[in-house]
Amino acid sequence: AVGVAVAVACSVQQHLNFVPGPRHAAPVAAAAASMMMAPAAFADEIGDAAKKLGDASYSFAKEVDWNNGIFLQAPGKFQPLEALKAIDKMIEMGAAADPKLLKEAAEAHHKAIGSISGPNGVTSRADWDAVNAALGHQN
Repeated sequence: AVGVAVAVACSVQQHLNFVPGPRHAAPVAAAAASMMMAPAAFADEIGDAAKKLGDASYSFAKEVDWNNGIFLQAPGKFQPLEALKAIDKMIEMGAAADPKLLKEAAEAHHKAIGSISGPNGVTSRADWDAVNAALGHQN
């Protein structure tokens, strides 16, 4: 009896709607299906790749003693002319970079430096990923 009452109430309710339903459901369904197959409007392939890189590299980064003085030394034999060429190339690349993206990368690094903690001086995982993504967005 309760089931019959619910069925009657539902059929009466359908006739009391103020807004009629779509007359042709097929075009609506087709549009909805095509939207499901479309790529996300805000997909960030570089961000996704940075996350994968973080998955593969962060455990290693936590093992490195970033406070070790070796990171303050020039690698190998210091050659001033070669260092000058490298600095010149960095300046050229910086001048050619998108200023907005360059600023975002600098801010990501600044934030990562601020979240350094623990005995090895490593940044947080979120900031590790953010720096990798910001670097990846550079042209």
